[in-house]
Amino acid sequence: MSATQTLPPRALQLDSEMDLGVGTSSGASYKGLAGSRPLTIASLLDPPIVFVKQQQKSKADDVPYKPINQRATPAASAPLTNGDASSASPKPALTNGAVAKASAPSSAVPGSPFSAIDPSVAWARSYQIGAGLENLGNTCFLNSALQCLLHTPPLVRYAEERRHDPRTCKFKEKKGFCMTCSFPLLVEHSFKKGRASYAPTNITKNLRRIAQHFRFGRQEDSHEFLRFCIDNMQLSEMFGKDPKLPQAIKDSTFVHQIFGGRLRSRVKCLTCDHPSDTFDSVLDLSLDLPRGIRSVKDALEEFTKVDHLKGQNKYKCEKCKKLVNAEKSFSIDQAPMVLTIHLKRFTVTGRKITEPIAYPEVLNLSPYMSERSSGPSYRLYGIVNHSGGGPHSGHYTANVKAPGGKWHSMNDSFVSACAPPLQAKNAYILFY
Repeated sequence: MSATQTLPPRALQLDSEMDLGVGTSSGASYKGLAGSRPLTIASLLDPPIVFVKQQQKSKADDVPYKPINQRATPAASAPLTNGDASSASPKPALTNGAVAKASAPSSAVPGSPFSAIDPSVAWARSYQIGAGLENLGNTCFLNSALQCLLHTPPLVRYAEERRHDPRTCKFKEKKGFCMTCSFPLLVEHSFKKGRASYAPTNITKNLRRIAQHFRFGRQEDSHEFLRFCIDNMQLSEMFGKDPKLPQAIKDSTFVHQIFGGRLRSRVKCLTCDHPSDTFDSVLDLSLDLPRGIRSVKDALEEFTKVDHLKGQNKYKCEKCKKLVNAEKSFSIDQAPMVLTIHLKRFTVTGRKITEPIAYPEVLNLSPYMSERSSGPSYRLYGIVNHSGGGPHSGHYTANVKAPGGKWHSMNDSFVSACAPPLQAKNAYILFY
């Protein structure tokens, strides 16, 4: 009888009677049948039962989730690009102990078609304050952003050098508008002697070419307009160039030489201490304002704080080849010549964070750099303010520092001297 066969109930009963030496109901004895070997269930199952060991790992033994931060390891020879990790030594961060001047990133990039700009942040000419900008119908959002750009010395100097020729601009010919072509004309109008204000019609009539969703007569977000303006300058510089150019060359345009910086995201394994770095080029720094943030320094500390990856968020270590606890943090790897800080006052639902955010006149980045032993210092020169309930309503104004060093309020057409605006409760974008 094999192990797979089943004894009928009556057979089981007889087996029990035989084992005990008991007679059946008819009185016959079965002791002789048992002989020297008792007849039991075990004896009937003499063919051995073989237990087969598990040869393959069950899928149920695998980790049932993929860590949210797992990414492919790039090739070691791959060039540094946006969003890619690199083990190559990063470009040295800009260091400068003085407030008056910051060094520009080296533009001596092999193969770059873009020449270096003057790294000085001082004004090239002794201008008075720029003229006001007329409000042509809910255009305060662009007036305030333009005023801060028009009082950015290295950008004004580049525009006055006329390196970009509108007569041969292929980007303007193709797209119908080029911010790099238009900006020198704005500078000329703004600093013309005796001019109190003027209408920036070349900008307002081309709003949809700056961003397709912009509409003339509708209030837009000043920071969004600023981003699209600077991006338009970058696009015009890169027009006709190979889109597969290394990121280092893309970052050598005059736009990146003035506004460009680089962030480092580092994940460090807590088992083997192996760091994995990712670098991203940026043209400004947007800072979240969670509950409890009361100053720019608080926001920068929040931005660079260490987050712990554990539990369901464990990290797949490139060296350990397994899920581990890890630490993740952001830092400023390369500082820009001009630092633009966007305070994220508007939530995704459109609600405005109205709490005053303190900001210093002089800001030192050393505590927030990848290498914290040194970092540049900056001096405030421009502010975009917003009063009202949401980004598409209310009113935008600007405060800028004139070439002579005095602060002025720029409220559309109205320009007036003011005290240093270091307590502006509606500050939205800061220019250092």
